[in-house]
Amino acid sequence: MLQKSKNGWVFTEEYLLEDFIWKHLESCLKLIPLKRQLNIDGEYCDILAKTRNNQLVALELKNCEDRYIIHQLTRYYHGLITRQPLREEVDYSLPIRLVAIAPEFHKHNFIDRQYSTLKFEFIRFQIIAENDKFYLGFLLEDHQELRIEESIVFSTKSTSNQSISLPPAPKFLLNHLDKIDDFTKRKALEVRDKILTKSPLITEEKLNNSLIYYSSKNKPCAQIRLVRGNEAYTPYIQLFLFLPLPPDFLRRNSKTNLGRVLLIIDREFSKIENLVHWRQTSRSPDKVILPLKNYLDWLGLKSYDIWSLLDLALDINLG
Repeated sequence: MLQKSKNGWVFTEEYLLEDFIWKHLESCLKLIPLKRQLNIDGEYCDILAKTRNNQLVALELKNCEDRYIIHQLTRYYHGLITRQPLREEVDYSLPIRLVAIAPEFHKHNFIDRQYSTLKFEFIRFQIIAENDKFYLGFLLEDHQELRIEESIVFSTKSTSNQSISLPPAPKFLLNHLDKIDDFTKRKALEVRDKILTKSPLITEEKLNNSLIYYSSKNKPCAQIRLVRGNEAYTPYIQLFLFLPLPPDFLRRNSKTNLGRVLLIIDREFSKIENLVHWRQTSRSPDKVILPLKNYLDWLGLKSYDIWSLLDLALDINLG
């Protein structure tokens, strides 16, 4: 969950910071949690909360210094004031509080804030090491210091009493994800975390424009493919899993009975919309649609979410 940086300790991924703050929002910052990653016109706000008098608070979190955080909060403000979600829970006659939380703030953040007509609050956070434990502390602009009293779990996950250390995300992956929306970026990193923390036997290798995950050199489990954008569409990612295929399916691997399956996922990453068996031939991709319900029934799965299929692919290829 934590890793060492040149400036101290940080969370391995931004969504872990969000998880921890969300859990302690009320006890530490005196804010009542409402929604996470709410989609408003394609913009995803990390956390929406309210004060005890129902004033809406939008929080944008960064795991490192980010010079564009004012721009993001401005877009969130526009969506919130225009669409006014959660009307039954908040009072839109009160000004919306816009809060940025980061370990450091770039000088451009202060310049942008100075000349904006909106009001922004900056909160610095710090990982505090104390007696072999780690705590999350906040420094408010009035110099008030706050701290979450629950310690941060240091290890990402333990399997068979062995701690699995999550390696930093490759630079080329982060560069690609920076070109797409924050919500999809977060979900892509969650998928990567789940794969790598499943077992110490899983390795990550870069192949062309993809990351391939192997349980051994000849046994791939999953693939995250980075698709570059052009004038017609923005960059995006594809998730492939190596899954069992029915006995009468002609395109499966006859030795392993597995095939490379592309997951067509909805915008919210909440469910699978379609499955495509994908085999790259010498000239062009060979793609066949898998009937979703029939296929999941054959697998014995009742859930249409990506996590169930991801777990299955990892278990099969580790077995």
